[in-house]
Amino acid sequence: MIDPLSEKDLEDTMNALFNDHPEIFWANTSYKYAVDAKGIVHKIKLSYGINSSDLAAAKGNFDRIISDLVAGASQYSNDLDKERYIFDAICSMNTYNVSNSLNQSAYSALATGSSVCAGYARAFQMVCLQAGIPCYYITGTSKGENHAWNIVQINGAYYNVDLTWDDCIAEATGFSSYHYFNKNDLEFSFDHSRSPLSSQLMSCV
Repeated sequence: MIDPLSEKDLEDTMNALFNDHPEIFWANTSYKYAVDAKGIVHKIKLSYGINSSDLAAAKGNFDRIISDLVAGASQYSNDLDKERYIFDAICSMNTYNVSNSLNQSAYSALATGSSVCAGYARAFQMVCLQAGIPCYYITGTSKGENHAWNIVQINGAYYNVDLTWDDCIAEATGFSSYHYFNKNDLEFSFDHSRSPLSSQLMSCV
């Protein structure tokens, strides 16, 4: 017997699924569902950003790009240098673009050249994990809008990383920015606030 699933339970479950599995890039993070009069979920309908006929080629491209980035990071002997390489590479590959229809996916930032915060953060998470660096996808708000960033574990300590804002600074100034690279929670608290779900993850002190 499956326990009844409330709307809140469904939201937490789906958020956890997409937050922890950036490799599911072909499934849109938006979905539809039906509930009964008691608020119990009975149906879920997913939508997809990539057609089934294009999926095999997209997966091959996705895996190849990740493999290339991991190989590039592997030239460095420590996780901090590997992380910085991945950070720089993903930022250099992208420009911020809300019009990209795949912008909630890691695929957008790795294979299309443009994304938004969700795509940057999921791409960074995906490559870091493949390179052996623990990395988490974080949601919340920043600068008055919904936002996503990452937490990484480097040498046993946890840090916040926000590729999106650093890439936006770099595009505006013409110089690489590390203003939001490996910062603690106090430093991030001035313009970042975690969602309740992401607040359950580790602190960066």
